Amino acid sequence: MLIKTNFHYPAMLRVAGKNCVIIGGGAVAARKLATLLAAEAKVTVVAPLFCDEVQKLASAHGCTLIKDYYKPEYLQNAFVVIAATDNKAVNRQISEAAPCLVNNITEPELSNFTVPSAISEGDITIALAT
Repeated sequence: MLIKTNFHYPAMLRVAGKNCVIIGGGAVAARKLATLLAAEAKVTVVAPLFCDEVQKLASAHGCTLIKDYYKPEYLQNAFVVIAATDNKAVNRQISEAAPCLVNNITEPELSNFTVPSAISEGDITIALAT
């Protein structure tokens, strides 16, 4: 049986050159960082600690790493925010404070967009959302 979600408006985002912020520095943040970088976004990652993959990607692509805990001012001027900490309460705060598109990895229902699985070949992208 398929479960209906409340996400009814499919869209593809052009994030090239746009300010995107990831709060969190672990494996999930690294995956989100990789996809934003592939889309040529300008990414800032905020976390008290960064996994090796986040550090490697940031170094290779000139991302800004801010070694700090979440503060609402880090969301200013963001086009997209990813709440990717392992703390649901912090991710809730981020979802509530974000003045833009926000993806909450621990509680997707608090997001105003989701990121589907996608495969691209040339100019064609196929996305699948559940």
